[in-house]
Amino acid sequence: MSTSGSGASSSSSATRGGNGGARRPRPGWDIEIWPEDFVETIIVSIAIAVAERGTRLAAAQEIANLFMVSSTWRAASQSELLWERLVRVVWGKTMRVRPTWREEYIYNHRIARNFRTGRARHYELRFDHSDIRNLFDGTTCRCVALTDTYLACGFLDGAVRVFDVASRQEIRTFRPLERDFRIGAFAASISGIILTGHKIVFSTLDGDIHAAMINEETPVRRIRMGEYVRDGSCASFAGNERFWVGMYAGMPNRSFCVWDAATEEILFFGGNFMDHYAGTSGLNMVTDWAEFLARVRVNSEGIACACTHSRVAVFDMRHDALQLVNEMRQDIVVGSFDANEEACVAVEGFGLGRVSRVPNLQDIYRFQGLEG
Repeated sequence: MSTSGSGASSSSSATRGGNGGARRPRPGWDIEIWPEDFVETIIVSIAIAVAERGTRLAAAQEIANLFMVSSTWRAASQSELLWERLVRVVWGKTMRVRPTWREEYIYNHRIARNFRTGRARHYELRFDHSDIRNLFDGTTCRCVALTDTYLACGFLDGAVRVFDVASRQEIRTFRPLERDFRIGAFAASISGIILTGHKIVFSTLDGDIHAAMINEETPVRRIRMGEYVRDGSCASFAGNERFWVGMYAGMPNRSFCVWDAATEEILFFGGNFMDHYAGTSGLNMVTDWAEFLARVRVNSEGIACACTHSRVAVFDMRHDALQLVNEMRQDIVVGSFDANEEACVAVEGFGLGRVSRVPNLQDIYRFQGLEG
């Protein structure tokens, strides 16, 4: 398994004799008779500690060092259960796409290393233009969702185009169901997409929520018909297999809608999170071309991270309500905001970027964005 030069851990550098191997056990410890599950537990625990103390890339070198301790430890390297646990705790992945969990670990390590070193290849995604009425609307992408299997792109004209990641070919195109009347030229524009397995859920600016199965030739179904006049515009929509969250702009006390993803039932609709700018501009999103007003992201623990131009906040959704956990006020470029299981990132209006830990919003790293 290849690792970056900076990935060596502190324990390997502290090895006596300078041979770069793993730390030797204390005298009297017969490591050859340790049970396999005990050895694997130690390896996982050390990998977690290294990943938390240093970087995830550093965990690979430490794991490789442990496999050299003895034949018993080396045999653990053949355990698929061990590699599955390592993928989960180091990379936070629960689904295997590659043939083995060991290959899954190597793949994620390689992606992280390439990201760190700036190595990448660029591909142009091509799709059928025959169903596009307006070239600008039909080729202007407003949002994306990505898994190991699919890339879904939501466009200004209401199309959701799904691509197979491996082949980079367009495999499905979904559109929201027709309504008797839509207010505004951009009412059907896509404002958010959720991918869970083969299921896709997407929202439009006027609040319609639709779902479909990518791998089945079944029609799109409408889960909820938006009530734009009462709720305002659905400015952002995100979620996972537990919760869906929509952020609405334009009406007081209607900022968040939370669904149970399994039952597709609404758990909560309310809140007054939008700042003055988002509140006054929200209703115009369906009629005029507008910048992003708000954005929300959801992690697997039931935590939602949301932002407007003036603040970032973390909410707990695990108790059938939306409880504010932490909040940070700052001038934010909403289109720069994103979050994952552990952190969120946002760039301020004057170019300073912040990576903050979730849920306490403490700074992890700051960087200055490039001008121009």
